[in-house]
Amino acid sequence: RIAILRSKTASHGAEVPDDVIDFIAQRIQSNIRELEGALTRVLAYATMNRQPLSVAVASAALQDVLLADVKRHVSPDAVLQAVSRHFGVALEDLKGKQRDKRVVVPRQIAMYLLREDAGLSLVDIGGLLGGRDHSTVLHGCEKIATELESSGEVRGAVRAVRELYRGEES
Repeated sequence: RIAILRSKTASHGAEVPDDVIDFIAQRIQSNIRELEGALTRVLAYATMNRQPLSVAVASAALQDVLLADVKRHVSPDAVLQAVSRHFGVALEDLKGKQRDKRVVVPRQIAMYLLREDAGLSLVDIGGLLGGRDHSTVLHGCEKIATELESSGEVRGAVRAVRELYRGEES
């Protein structure tokens, strides 16, 4: 895989650090087409964002690809446990009827992660979280997706919760 990536970088005329090539080779193990696509994606991402090539830039560029792999292995219970632990909110409260801010934001983050990482339907998420309507779940998912773009606090919370359940599943 490393030889393929080096050959591809030469054909692109790009200087890619060895640690970035190693990172891509370790993360993308399915086939040559995906490997080459990942390299192209990393190069395009770095160029578009005017950032030097680094492992952090490669990780950001491949986040969707890497998360797709995680999505197949994340259980809804792991997501709920991680949200509960990170925010210090009881599982019963996440699933309950309370609507105060102490519970609402963690519940919406749980909705978002259950949708994005566990791949559950809106109806299934609503059922897990106290029989909520699918439109309520959709609103929660959209709200967190919007806040991820603008709020470093929400972005940090989502990252921290993901690290909790990724650590458990490994």
